[in-house]
Amino acid sequence: NFAFNESLSVASLALAAPTGSLSLNGATTTSGNITLGAVTGLTINAPIAASGDFNATVSGASSVTTLTTDVIANGAMTLILAGGLELPAVNQSVRLGAGTGQTINAKYLALTLTGSGTSEIFNVSGPQTITTSGTNGSGEGLVVRNTGTGADTAGIYNAAGLQTITVNNADFSRVQGISGLAFIQSDGNQTLVVQGASSANNLLIGSATNTRNSEVIGNNQSITVGQIGQSGSIQ
Repeated sequence: NFAFNESLSVASLALAAPTGSLSLNGATTTSGNITLGAVTGLTINAPIAASGDFNATVSGASSVTTLTTDVIANGAMTLILAGGLELPAVNQSVRLGAGTGQTINAKYLALTLTGSGTSEIFNVSGPQTITTSGTNGSGEGLVVRNTGTGADTAGIYNAAGLQTITVNNADFSRVQGISGLAFIQSDGNQTLVVQGASSANNLLIGSATNTRNSEVIGNNQSITVGQIGQSGSIQ
């Protein structure tokens, strides 16, 4: 396992833990690209700002990539993760943002907010493509949950271009504004697909006990929950 604790301001950065986990604990700023790699997990505990692209690869199927702070790239962002991706915000800002296109492949995706702050994935321009292949321990392939204050948000947002979110082989996809706004939104076109031959494919948007809005919003919106011959429901 490799922990990188230095704060850096450099032209570019490439770090890899070829046989274990990688943890970044110092603030990093680059005028170019950032490339990260690990096997058993990736944890980012200090802010990252890349003027270029941001790329991360984690190859272990049981791994978890965890962000506890902002990771922002002015260029494109590509995350290829065999395991899960979690953005747990507890009285803080945890944002994963791209400037010119965003691709995220992960086993599952969980954005959760407790207290004040933000848990958000966003892209400024170009396509935003998010694909999940499995679930967390609760059978969720995608969860956007806000248990924070009414002034704070948890969500996935694309400001321009096509937003495509595909959830594969999961019993549940949840958007839960329990005590603050939870959303999936695209100002461009939006395609949301929840599918799997042997999964329940339930898309759950809010509940009767939620006190804030739970929203899925997009232009020219297409939502598919269960392909022909598959289970599926929207609630």
